[in-house]
Amino acid sequence: QQHYAQNLEQQVAEKTASLTEAQRIARVGSWEVDVVTGVVTWSAEQYRILGMEPTAELLSYPDILAVICPEDQLMIRAAVETAIAQGTPYTIEHGIIRPDQSIASVISRGEAVVNDQGKVVKVMGTLTEITERKRAEAELMEAKQQLESRIVELNQRHQEMESLGNMSDFLQACLTLTDIYETLPSLLYPLFPGCSGSLFSIDPAVNQAQVVVPWGTHPPSVTTLPIEDCW
Repeated sequence: QQHYAQNLEQQVAEKTASLTEAQRIARVGSWEVDVVTGVVTWSAEQYRILGMEPTAELLSYPDILAVICPEDQLMIRAAVETAIAQGTPYTIEHGIIRPDQSIASVISRGEAVVNDQGKVVKVMGTLTEITERKRAEAELMEAKQQLESRIVELNQRHQEMESLGNMSDFLQACLTLTDIYETLPSLLYPLFPGCSGSLFSIDPAVNQAQVVVPWGTHPPSVTTLPIEDCW
C-alpha cells in the first residue's frame, strides 16, 4: 500500500511537471478563486506572466485587481462578479502592470464552478499572454497606414502630372491670352485642392504685379503688388 501511494505521488508530480511545462511553452497561466474563503491560487506560469516569483503566501482577490491596468479593473471586476452571481463565463482582453512597471497584454478567461446544490463555490480560469502578438499587430497596422498614406501621395502626384500634361497641351493650343486666363482656373485647382490662389502678371512699366487669374473659393485679398514684394 505504501508502494502504491509512492507511485501515485510520483505520477501526480510528473503530471504536474508536464502541465507546468506545457503552460510555459503556451504562455498560459491558470488560477482559481475560492468564493467562500476569497483565497486565490496561481500556477507557476501565472506568476511568470505577471512578472512575479512564486510565493507560498496566500493571495486574495485584491491581489488580482492590483496587477490589472486601472482602466481595465472595473471591467474585470464586473465579469468576475457576474460569473459568481450567474455562473456566466467570460473572455476579456486587457492589460497588466508588472513589478518593473512594464505593461503586458493578456486574455483572461474565467468560469464558475458549482457544487451539488448549484451554488458557485469557485471561479477558475486561464491567463494567456499576447504581448508579442499585440506588438506585431500594432507594427502591422502602422505599416499598413504608412503604405496607404504613400498610395494616396502617389495617386496625388499622378493626378498632378496628368493636370500638368493637360495644361501643357492646352497652353500650346491657345491662340490668345484671354483663352489662357479663362481656362487656367479649372487647370490649376486640381493641383492645389482645397486651396485658393492667384496668378499674377508683372507689368514693368508700372512696377507692379497684377492678378490675372484667381482660382479657388476665396477671392484674393490683394489684386496688385509692387514688384519688389514679389518672390
